[in-house]
Amino acid sequence: MRGSVSSGNCIELQEIVNTELQKVDEWMRFNKLSLNYSKTSYMLTDPSGKLHHDLIEKINDNVISHRSSTKYLSV
Repeated sequence: MRGSVSSGNCIELQEIVNTELQKVDEWMRFNKLSLNYSKTSYMLTDPSGKLHHDLIEKINDNVISHRSSTKYLSV
């Protein structure tokens, strides 16, 4: 599983990310873990600002929401 992915092509990026999300889902099921889809989101970074944010990322037919920023919580 990758922590981050990159591509100059939006369609290719969507395919890569969805494949990686499938792997995450399989790993979680194998380890008897669950994911709260309503609290799961993704963020795109593009220094050129040309990347469209209309990608549809899914895990098991659950659409993952797009965020432009996030807050990291420390433990």
